[in-house]
Amino acid sequence: MPLSKSEVVIRFSVPTSYDHNPNVAAEDRLDSSSMRSKEFKPSTIPISTGASAFLKSALPNPLVDLVTANSKWAGYVRSEITVEEIEALGIKVELTPDECQFPTVAHAHLSLIGIDGDKRDKLVNQLSKKIVYVPPALSS
Repeated sequence: MPLSKSEVVIRFSVPTSYDHNPNVAAEDRLDSSSMRSKEFKPSTIPISTGASAFLKSALPNPLVDLVTANSKWAGYVRSEITVEEIEALGIKVELTPDECQFPTVAHAHLSLIGIDGDKRDKLVNQLSKKIVYVPPALSS
């Protein structure tokens, strides 16, 4: 079943990909290292059809649920973007619970499918504009 275009997608980015310089434009806060090519290229070991993200509405307490599943995410930059905004870039969003290594949140796991270098740059730009959380260590 296709996801509603208004559904919110949560995507984590490694802290080293975030530029905290106040003179940097919002769309340039994340660099391309926030989505390495091995993340979005399909693979068989481990099984992966695209870059990982999570469906916010599938989690009763999204941040608590995700950080409980993987404590490292507490220190990651978090963006929230709609399915519609991702699909406008020519990227498919699909539920892929079998591709998640964290059983407690697997039911909310999404794959962002069809990303190439150009689409990655556009998606990272959009994710940059949609940052909702920056770990305190990066905010200063």
